[in-house]
Amino acid sequence: MLRFLKLEWKQFLRSASFGKSIAIKIIMGFFVLYFLATFLLIGIGGYYILKKQFPESDPLQLVNSYLLYAILGDLIFRYLMQKLPVMNIKPMLILPIKKSKLVHYVLGKSSVSFFNILGLFFYIPFSIVLLKEGYNTSGVLGWLFAIVLIIQSANFLNFLINKNNIALGTIVVTLLALIGLQKFNIFDVTAYAGSIFDGIYQNPIYALSSCFSCVVSIKL
Repeated sequence: MLRFLKLEWKQFLRSASFGKSIAIKIIMGFFVLYFLATFLLIGIGGYYILKKQFPESDPLQLVNSYLLYAILGDLIFRYLMQKLPVMNIKPMLILPIKKSKLVHYVLGKSSVSFFNILGLFFYIPFSIVLLKEGYNTSGVLGWLFAIVLIIQSANFLNFLINKNNIALGTIVVTLLALIGLQKFNIFDVTAYAGSIFDGIYQNPIYALSSCFSCVVSIKL
């Protein structure tokens, strides 16, 4: 892993467009910091905002109710915006390096992308606030663990979605259908989805099901 990182770093420094890349990355860095700071503030203040706007409802249950929409929206956003990690492997094909190591490196590199970290800047502060407000510790940690695994599953599934427009269309249609069912009071999607994540909070052992989905997405 470290060897691959060093090689990519040297390739970046020796690139003919090094100066141009630095300028672009600095500009992008400001945007990244802005979004991270925004999600961090929402994560810290989200509980209290929901509590003020909906005093009769549990903020955690409200968040859980709309997590399914957030997950599907995240998949669509990743397809449109996330650039999959690439690696110039041609020079390495003549070296005694297993192809599986190259694949695992690319997958591992994608797991720490901006799109994965961004969500955590909301969920982790939100979880800390939940603990501060007296929520069950094991329940909150189990819930957060499930969310982290779902984010990673979405990351790995994005490899498939970028190769298959039918998969993207299916996700878009599913999201629009769920919104339509909710809007016309045909099926209460938020209640059903919320009960699933509420169940993870009440029984943290259910978070292991998210671990299974993450493993499946990697294998795919």
